[in-house]
Amino acid sequence: MKATFNLFTLKGTKMGIHWTFILLISWILIADGLTGKTAVESLWKIIAVMAAFASVVLHELGHMFAARYYGIPVKEILLLPIGGMTQLKRQPETPGQEIMISLSGPAVNLIIAFALIPFLSGHTPLWRSVPFFLSIDRLNFIFFLHAVNVLLGVINLIPAFPMDGGRVLRGMMELFTTPLKATNIAVWVSRLVSLLFLISGLINANLLLVIAGVVLMLQGTMEKHNALVRDALNNVMLRDILVTDYRTISSSLTLRDALPSLTDYRQPYFVITSNEAPVGVIDRGTLIRNLDKKHIDHPVKDLITEEHPSFDIAMPALSAWESLPPETDMIIPVTSNGNLVGVISRDAIIEYLAMHKHSIAVEEVFS
Repeated sequence: MKATFNLFTLKGTKMGIHWTFILLISWILIADGLTGKTAVESLWKIIAVMAAFASVVLHELGHMFAARYYGIPVKEILLLPIGGMTQLKRQPETPGQEIMISLSGPAVNLIIAFALIPFLSGHTPLWRSVPFFLSIDRLNFIFFLHAVNVLLGVINLIPAFPMDGGRVLRGMMELFTTPLKATNIAVWVSRLVSLLFLISGLINANLLLVIAGVVLMLQGTMEKHNALVRDALNNVMLRDILVTDYRTISSSLTLRDALPSLTDYRQPYFVITSNEAPVGVIDRGTLIRNLDKKHIDHPVKDLITEEHPSFDIAMPALSAWESLPPETDMIIPVTSNGNLVGVISRDAIIEYLAMHKHSIAVEEVFS
Protein backbone atom coordinates (compact mmCIF):
# COMPACT_ATOMS: atom_id res chain seq x y z
CA MET A 1 0.00 0.00 0.00
CA LYS A 2 1.30 3.46 -0.91
CA ALA A 3 2.13 5.66 2.05
CA THR A 4 0.77 8.77 0.35
CA PHE A 5 -1.65 9.61 -2.45
CA ASN A 6 -1.18 12.65 -4.67
CA LEU A 7 -4.22 14.95 -4.69
CA PHE A 8 -3.01 17.53 -7.20
CA THR A 9 0.03 19.51 -8.34
CA LEU A 10 0.16 23.28 -7.96
CA LYS A 11 3.01 25.40 -9.34
CA GLY A 12 5.15 22.26 -9.61
CA THR A 13 4.49 21.23 -6.00
CA LYS A 14 2.75 17.93 -5.28
CA MET A 15 0.00 17.94 -2.68
CA GLY A 16 -0.23 14.51 -1.07
CA ILE A 17 -2.31 12.95 1.67
CA HIS A 18 -1.18 10.16 3.98
CA TRP A 19 -3.12 6.90 3.92
CA THR A 20 -3.89 7.23 7.66
CA PHE A 21 -6.39 9.95 6.70
CA ILE A 22 -8.55 7.13 5.28
CA LEU A 23 -8.30 5.42 8.68
CA LEU A 24 -9.54 8.60 10.35
CA ILE A 25 -12.66 8.75 8.17
CA SER A 26 -13.23 5.01 8.67
CA TRP A 27 -12.88 5.37 12.43
CA ILE A 28 -15.50 8.16 12.46
CA LEU A 29 -17.99 6.05 10.51
CA ILE A 30 -17.40 2.92 12.62
CA ALA A 31 -17.59 4.84 15.92
CA ASP A 32 -20.82 6.54 14.84
CA GLY A 33 -22.30 3.21 13.77
CA LEU A 34 -21.48 1.61 17.12
CA THR A 35 -22.94 4.54 19.10
CA GLY A 36 -26.13 4.76 17.05
CA LYS A 37 -25.47 8.09 15.37
CA THR A 38 -27.68 9.02 12.44
CA ALA A 39 -26.42 9.34 8.88
CA VAL A 40 -26.89 13.12 9.04
CA GLU A 41 -24.76 13.38 12.20
CA SER A 42 -22.00 11.30 10.61
CA LEU A 43 -22.15 13.40 7.45
CA TRP A 44 -21.71 16.64 9.40
CA LYS A 45 -18.79 15.11 11.28
CA ILE A 46 -17.04 14.16 8.02
CA ILE A 47 -17.76 17.62 6.60
CA ALA A 48 -16.15 19.09 9.72
CA VAL A 49 -13.03 16.95 9.25
CA MET A 50 -12.79 17.94 5.58
CA ALA A 51 -13.22 21.61 6.50
CA ALA A 52 -10.45 21.34 9.09
CA PHE A 53 -8.17 19.74 6.51
CA ALA A 54 -9.04 22.46 4.02
CA SER A 55 -7.84 24.96 6.64
CA VAL A 56 -4.60 22.96 6.98
CA VAL A 57 -4.18 22.96 3.17
CA LEU A 58 -4.55 26.76 3.08
CA HIS A 59 -2.06 27.01 5.96
CA GLU A 60 0.52 24.98 4.00
CA LEU A 61 -0.19 26.89 0.78
CA GLY A 62 0.59 30.07 2.71
CA HIS A 63 4.06 28.62 3.44
CA MET A 64 4.44 27.54 -0.19
CA PHE A 65 3.64 30.90 -1.75
CA ALA A 66 5.81 32.74 0.77
CA ALA A 67 8.72 30.41 -0.03
CA ARG A 68 8.20 30.86 -3.76
CA TYR A 69 8.20 34.64 -3.26
CA TYR A 70 11.77 34.28 -1.98
CA GLY A 71 12.70 31.95 -4.85
CA ILE A 72 12.69 28.78 -2.73
CA PRO A 73 11.06 25.79 -4.49
CA VAL A 74 8.82 23.49 -2.47
CA LYS A 75 9.29 19.71 -2.82
CA GLU A 76 5.84 18.67 -1.66
CA ILE A 77 3.08 19.30 0.81
CA LEU A 78 1.99 16.25 2.83
CA LEU A 79 -1.27 16.15 4.79
CA LEU A 80 -1.45 13.97 7.90
CA PRO A 81 -4.24 13.40 10.43
CA ILE A 82 -2.20 15.52 12.86
CA GLY A 83 -1.56 18.39 10.42
CA GLY A 84 0.51 19.22 7.37
CA MET A 85 4.17 19.45 6.35
CA THR A 86 5.70 21.69 3.70
CA GLN A 87 9.08 20.43 2.51
CA LEU A 88 11.34 23.13 1.07
CA LYS A 89 14.04 22.18 -1.42
CA ARG A 90 16.53 24.39 0.44
CA GLN A 91 16.77 26.41 3.60
CA PRO A 92 15.89 30.13 3.57
CA GLU A 93 18.98 32.23 2.93
CA THR A 94 18.33 34.86 5.62
CA PRO A 95 16.69 34.93 9.06
CA GLY A 96 14.10 37.34 7.70
CA GLN A 97 13.06 34.88 5.02
CA GLU A 98 12.66 32.05 7.56
CA ILE A 99 10.58 34.28 9.85
CA MET A 100 8.27 35.44 7.07
CA ILE A 101 7.85 31.95 5.57
CA SER A 102 7.09 30.51 9.01
CA LEU A 103 4.59 33.23 9.89
CA SER A 104 2.74 32.97 6.57
CA GLY A 105 0.91 29.75 7.52
CA PRO A 106 -0.53 30.94 10.85
CA ALA A 107 -1.31 34.30 9.24
CA VAL A 108 -3.58 32.59 6.67
CA ASN A 109 -5.54 30.83 9.43
CA LEU A 110 -5.92 33.96 11.53
CA ILE A 111 -7.11 35.92 8.49
CA ILE A 112 -9.73 33.21 7.79
CA ALA A 113 -10.83 33.27 11.45
CA PHE A 114 -11.13 37.06 11.35
CA ALA A 115 -13.10 36.94 8.08
CA LEU A 116 -15.63 34.52 9.64
CA ILE A 117 -16.44 36.75 12.61
CA PRO A 118 -19.38 38.55 10.89
CA PHE A 119 -21.00 35.16 10.21
CA LEU A 120 -20.81 33.86 13.80
CA SER A 121 -23.98 33.31 15.78
CA GLY A 122 -23.86 35.34 18.97
CA HIS A 123 -25.44 32.64 21.11
CA THR A 124 -23.26 29.71 19.93
CA PRO A 125 -21.29 28.41 22.93
CA LEU A 126 -17.54 27.93 22.50
CA TRP A 127 -17.51 24.43 23.93
CA ARG A 128 -19.62 23.13 21.04
CA SER A 129 -16.88 23.97 18.54
CA VAL A 130 -14.09 22.12 20.29
CA PRO A 131 -15.22 18.44 20.22
CA PHE A 132 -16.02 18.64 16.52
CA PHE A 133 -16.16 14.86 16.22
CA LEU A 134 -18.97 14.75 18.81
CA SER A 135 -21.36 17.60 18.09
CA ILE A 136 -21.28 19.42 14.75
CA ASP A 137 -24.31 20.54 12.79
CA ARG A 138 -25.40 23.37 10.52
CA LEU A 139 -25.97 25.67 13.53
CA ASN A 140 -22.42 25.65 14.89
CA PHE A 141 -20.41 24.69 11.79
CA ILE A 142 -19.24 28.25 11.04
CA PHE A 143 -18.21 28.74 14.64
CA PHE A 144 -16.34 25.43 14.53
CA LEU A 145 -14.49 26.53 11.39
CA HIS A 146 -13.65 29.83 13.07
CA ALA A 147 -12.34 28.04 16.19
CA VAL A 148 -10.27 25.57 14.12
CA ASN A 149 -8.50 28.39 12.31
CA VAL A 150 -7.87 30.27 15.55
CA LEU A 151 -6.35 27.12 17.05
CA LEU A 152 -4.25 26.40 13.93
CA GLY A 153 -2.94 29.94 13.96
CA VAL A 154 -2.18 30.14 17.69
CA ILE A 155 -0.90 26.60 18.35
CA ASN A 156 1.51 26.79 15.41
CA LEU A 157 3.10 29.85 17.00
CA ILE A 158 4.21 27.84 20.05
CA PRO A 159 8.05 28.18 20.04
CA ALA A 160 8.86 24.51 19.53
CA PHE A 161 9.95 22.45 16.53
CA PRO A 162 8.44 21.33 14.19
CA MET A 163 5.83 24.07 14.65
CA ASP A 164 6.19 27.42 12.93
CA GLY A 165 6.89 29.17 16.22
CA GLY A 166 10.10 27.17 16.63
CA ARG A 167 11.34 28.36 13.24
CA VAL A 168 10.32 31.94 13.98
CA LEU A 169 12.31 31.77 17.23
CA ARG A 170 15.34 30.39 15.39
CA GLY A 171 15.10 33.15 12.78
CA MET A 172 14.91 35.80 15.48
CA MET A 173 17.91 34.34 17.33
CA GLU A 174 19.85 34.15 14.07
CA LEU A 175 19.60 37.92 13.80
CA PHE A 176 21.99 38.11 16.76
CA THR A 177 24.14 34.97 16.48
CA THR A 178 25.24 32.16 14.13
CA PRO A 179 22.72 29.75 12.54
CA LEU A 180 24.04 26.83 14.61
CA LYS A 181 23.80 28.71 17.91
CA ALA A 182 20.36 30.01 16.94
CA THR A 183 19.19 26.46 16.29
CA ASN A 184 20.63 25.27 19.62
CA ILE A 185 18.74 28.01 21.48
CA ALA A 186 15.50 27.16 19.67
CA VAL A 187 16.02 23.44 20.35
CA TRP A 188 16.48 24.05 24.10
CA VAL A 189 13.29 26.12 24.20
CA SER A 190 11.56 23.35 22.22
CA ARG A 191 12.72 20.77 24.76
CA LEU A 192 11.38 22.88 27.61
CA VAL A 193 7.99 23.15 25.86
CA SER A 194 7.97 19.40 25.15
CA LEU A 195 8.77 18.73 28.82
CA LEU A 196 5.81 20.89 29.86
CA PHE A 197 3.59 18.91 27.49
CA LEU A 198 4.85 15.61 28.94
CA ILE A 199 4.38 16.68 32.57
CA SER A 200 0.93 18.10 31.86
CA GLY A 201 -0.07 14.93 30.01
CA LEU A 202 1.12 12.66 32.83
CA ILE A 203 -0.55 14.74 35.56
CA ASN A 204 -3.87 14.90 33.69
CA ALA A 205 -3.62 11.37 32.22
CA ASN A 206 -3.88 12.90 28.74
CA LEU A 207 -2.26 10.55 26.21
CA LEU A 208 -2.48 13.15 23.43
CA LEU A 209 -0.34 15.63 25.37
CA VAL A 210 2.21 12.90 26.18
CA ILE A 211 2.48 11.95 22.49
CA ALA A 212 2.79 15.63 21.52
CA GLY A 213 5.60 16.07 24.04
CA VAL A 214 7.50 13.07 22.67
CA VAL A 215 7.06 14.27 19.07
CA LEU A 216 8.31 17.76 19.95
CA MET A 217 11.33 16.29 21.72
CA LEU A 218 12.26 14.10 18.74
CA GLN A 219 11.72 16.87 16.19
CA GLY A 220 13.92 19.23 18.17
CA THR A 221 16.73 16.65 18.10
CA MET A 222 16.31 16.23 14.34
CA GLU A 223 16.54 20.00 13.80
CA LYS A 224 19.76 20.08 15.82
CA HIS A 225 21.29 17.28 13.73
CA ASN A 226 20.28 19.01 10.49
CA ALA A 227 21.82 22.28 11.72
CA LEU A 228 25.07 20.46 12.56
CA VAL A 229 25.20 18.98 9.06
CA ARG A 230 24.52 22.33 7.40
CA ASP A 231 27.20 24.00 9.51
CA ALA A 232 29.77 21.28 8.72
CA LEU A 233 29.06 21.42 4.98
CA ASN A 234 29.43 25.18 4.80
CA ASN A 235 32.10 26.09 2.18
CA VAL A 236 32.48 22.41 1.15
CA MET A 237 32.11 21.63 -2.57
CA LEU A 238 30.61 18.49 -4.08
CA ARG A 239 33.89 17.70 -5.84
CA ASP A 240 35.47 17.22 -2.39
CA ILE A 241 33.11 14.48 -1.22
CA LEU A 242 31.81 12.61 -4.29
CA VAL A 243 32.29 8.84 -4.53
CA THR A 244 34.33 7.54 -7.45
CA ASP A 245 34.35 3.82 -6.59
CA TYR A 246 31.14 2.56 -8.18
CA ARG A 247 29.89 0.33 -11.00
CA THR A 248 27.85 1.51 -13.99
CA ILE A 249 25.72 -0.42 -16.48
CA SER A 250 25.52 0.60 -20.13
CA SER A 251 22.04 1.49 -21.35
CA SER A 252 22.59 -0.70 -24.43
CA LEU A 253 22.90 -3.87 -22.32
CA THR A 254 20.01 -6.23 -21.75
CA LEU A 255 19.18 -7.47 -18.28
CA ARG A 256 20.81 -10.79 -19.22
CA ASP A 257 24.04 -8.96 -20.13
CA ALA A 258 23.92 -7.02 -16.84
CA LEU A 259 23.80 -10.17 -14.69
CA PRO A 260 27.59 -10.18 -14.06
CA SER A 261 27.30 -6.73 -12.51
CA LEU A 262 24.56 -7.98 -10.19
CA THR A 263 26.57 -11.00 -9.06
CA ASP A 264 30.00 -9.35 -8.83
CA TYR A 265 29.04 -6.01 -7.30
CA ARG A 266 26.78 -5.66 -4.25
CA GLN A 267 25.77 -2.07 -4.88
CA PRO A 268 22.23 -1.10 -3.81
CA TYR A 269 21.98 1.17 -6.89
CA PHE A 270 23.52 1.25 -10.37
CA VAL A 271 23.99 4.24 -12.67
CA ILE A 272 22.81 3.56 -16.21
CA THR A 273 25.04 5.34 -18.74
CA SER A 274 25.12 6.13 -22.45
CA ASN A 275 28.43 7.35 -23.91
CA GLU A 276 29.76 8.27 -20.45
CA ALA A 277 26.63 10.33 -19.69
CA PRO A 278 24.15 9.16 -17.00
CA VAL A 279 20.63 8.41 -18.19
CA GLY A 280 19.20 7.17 -14.90
CA VAL A 281 19.59 5.15 -11.72
CA ILE A 282 18.15 1.69 -11.02
CA ASP A 283 18.05 -0.01 -7.64
CA ARG A 284 19.29 -3.57 -7.26
CA GLY A 285 15.87 -4.83 -6.16
CA THR A 286 14.23 -3.69 -9.41
CA LEU A 287 16.83 -5.53 -11.47
CA ILE A 288 16.38 -8.73 -9.46
CA ARG A 289 12.56 -8.58 -9.56
CA ASN A 290 12.66 -8.45 -13.37
CA LEU A 291 14.80 -11.55 -13.81
CA ASP A 292 12.14 -13.46 -15.72
CA LYS A 293 11.52 -14.59 -19.28
CA LYS A 294 9.45 -11.50 -20.04
CA HIS A 295 12.16 -8.97 -19.18
CA ILE A 296 15.49 -10.82 -19.32
CA ASP A 297 16.29 -9.70 -22.87
CA HIS A 298 14.96 -6.14 -22.54
CA PRO A 299 17.40 -3.18 -22.26
CA VAL A 300 18.05 -2.21 -18.66
CA LYS A 301 17.16 1.40 -19.49
CA ASP A 302 13.51 0.28 -19.89
CA LEU A 303 13.44 -0.42 -16.14
CA ILE A 304 14.13 3.21 -15.19
CA THR A 305 10.95 4.49 -13.56
CA GLU A 306 12.06 7.61 -11.67
CA GLU A 307 14.01 10.58 -12.93
CA HIS A 308 16.61 12.13 -10.65
CA PRO A 309 18.53 15.03 -12.25
CA SER A 310 22.31 14.77 -12.03
CA PHE A 311 24.35 17.14 -9.88
CA ASP A 312 27.12 19.26 -11.35
CA ILE A 313 30.56 18.75 -9.82
CA ALA A 314 30.82 22.49 -9.05
CA MET A 315 27.71 22.34 -6.86
CA PRO A 316 28.09 23.25 -3.16
CA ALA A 317 27.85 20.17 -0.92
CA LEU A 318 25.11 21.82 1.16
CA SER A 319 22.93 22.31 -1.93
CA ALA A 320 23.45 18.64 -2.81
CA TRP A 321 22.48 17.58 0.72
CA GLU A 322 19.25 19.57 0.58
CA SER A 323 18.39 18.20 -2.89
CA LEU A 324 19.12 14.52 -2.25
CA PRO A 325 16.23 12.03 -1.96
CA PRO A 326 15.30 10.99 1.61
CA GLU A 327 16.67 7.44 1.13
CA THR A 328 20.11 7.48 2.73
CA ASP A 329 21.72 5.01 0.28
CA MET A 330 20.11 6.41 -2.90
CA ILE A 331 22.87 7.61 -5.24
CA ILE A 332 22.67 10.59 -7.59
CA PRO A 333 25.10 10.89 -10.55
CA VAL A 334 27.62 13.73 -10.46
CA THR A 335 28.69 15.13 -13.84
CA SER A 336 31.28 17.45 -15.32
CA ASN A 337 30.42 18.86 -18.75
CA GLY A 338 27.70 16.22 -19.01
CA ASN A 339 30.02 13.26 -18.36
CA LEU A 340 29.71 11.04 -15.30
CA VAL A 341 32.54 11.63 -12.80
CA GLY A 342 31.10 10.19 -9.60
CA VAL A 343 28.05 9.64 -7.43
CA ILE A 344 26.80 11.08 -4.16
CA SER A 345 24.35 9.94 -1.47
CA ARG A 346 23.32 10.93 2.02
CA ASP A 347 25.34 8.01 3.37
CA ALA A 348 28.44 9.29 1.57
CA ILE A 349 28.02 12.78 3.01
CA ILE A 350 27.44 11.44 6.52
CA GLU A 351 30.56 9.27 6.22
CA TYR A 352 32.58 12.26 5.00
CA LEU A 353 31.42 14.30 7.98
CA ALA A 354 32.26 11.48 10.39
CA MET A 355 35.76 11.11 8.91
CA HIS A 356 36.25 14.88 8.90
CA LYS A 357 35.21 15.11 12.53
CA HIS A 358 37.75 12.46 13.51
CA SER A 359 40.42 13.51 11.00
CA ILE A 360 43.09 13.96 13.69
CA ALA A 361 42.52 10.46 15.04
CA VAL A 362 42.63 9.02 11.51
CA GLU A 363 45.92 10.78 10.81
CA GLU A 364 47.36 9.33 14.02
CA VAL A 365 46.29 5.80 13.01
CA PHE A 366 47.90 5.98 9.56
CA SER A 367 50.95 8.03 10.51
